[in-house]
Amino acid sequence: MGKEISLNLSAGDLTPTGSRIRLRRRVVGIGLSQLARDIGYDRGYLSSVENNRPKVSASEELLDKIAKKLDTTTKALTKGPLVQLTNGLPPEQFATKASFREEPKYLSRPRPLLNRIGRILVMGHLTPNEEAAIVEKLVREAGDLVNLTKSLRQPN
Repeated sequence: MGKEISLNLSAGDLTPTGSRIRLRRRVVGIGLSQLARDIGYDRGYLSSVENNRPKVSASEELLDKIAKKLDTTTKALTKGPLVQLTNGLPPEQFATKASFREEPKYLSRPRPLLNRIGRILVMGHLTPNEEAAIVEKLVREAGDLVNLTKSLRQPN
């Protein structure tokens, strides 16, 4: 979960662009992976931009795409009061909000391998239909492997 954040929405000129992008994205309710897919950029790169990492900055082209997707202006993403990014929502409604993928319902608890596969799927920028097809195939093959393992364990 996110950290508690204290925001002065009337301030903002010194707020870095990456922090402004994250704020707007959370207000709109879109996840970083979804934003990356929709604008055709790498999730890791967008994460670096949002985290204001040194040597990583948002180009005008990137800012234009983000602004269009998040229904705002590039000016709002770079300067001015933060209140223009929040649609009038109070900070507690978005400051700690995060988008998490639901774990598949067929598992009783997350498995490390499944978590790795999930991260790989996210990095692939797949459509939901492509993800569903891959997950279905993986589940079928996992079932086949379990059956094979069981048959190998049975005494002859």
